[in-house]
Amino acid sequence: FSHFGETINGIATVRATGQQDRFFDTIVSKLTEQMEAYYLSNTAPRWLSLRLSLLGASLVGCVSLVAIAFHKSMAAGTVGLALSYSMRLTDTLGQWNRESADLETQLVSVERVSQYVRDIPREAALRIEDRKPPRDWPGRGTLELSNICIRYRAGLDLVLRNLSLVIPGGSRVGVIGRTGCGKSTLLSTIMRLIEPESGRITLDGQD
Repeated sequence: FSHFGETINGIATVRATGQQDRFFDTIVSKLTEQMEAYYLSNTAPRWLSLRLSLLGASLVGCVSLVAIAFHKSMAAGTVGLALSYSMRLTDTLGQWNRESADLETQLVSVERVSQYVRDIPREAALRIEDRKPPRDWPGRGTLELSNICIRYRAGLDLVLRNLSLVIPGGSRVGVIGRTGCGKSTLLSTIMRLIEPESGRITLDGQD
């Protein structure tokens, strides 16, 4: 639906470039994928409900056959109680299934919090006591990047690869490039919002 809304907003550009058929095929493909998931999410509960109903009916039938077979030795009240509880089994199993599914859904947030607390590696320390810069640092403001390699997380490709540059103190520098070339990544690296995988960043010689 987001793709459909973006297409409507840019419909003039789509028509100007003659890309109506391509966008139409893309929207149909995305809707088909969504409806497949929607169909499965609705048929699975119906399938389970049918099986639970069959299970409940089978249990009621078994209780009835046992009551008929042993009618001389079983009291009528006992047979009625057994039938009453067996007829309620379908609703009980359905409610138990709904509660267990809801519990599993709610526990996803707990799993995420546990993952954030235990599994995600922490960033580097804000201050390194044995490498404090002098009080008059920085003096000139010379920034040097040496063979910087950046990736956003393990398993992804490098966003910046072996980048080296020197910006003299007092300079005004503009970074120009197309979308996705690494301009924001470079700034995030200099501001230490992203830790480099390798390389050094020094400001007036201080790493």
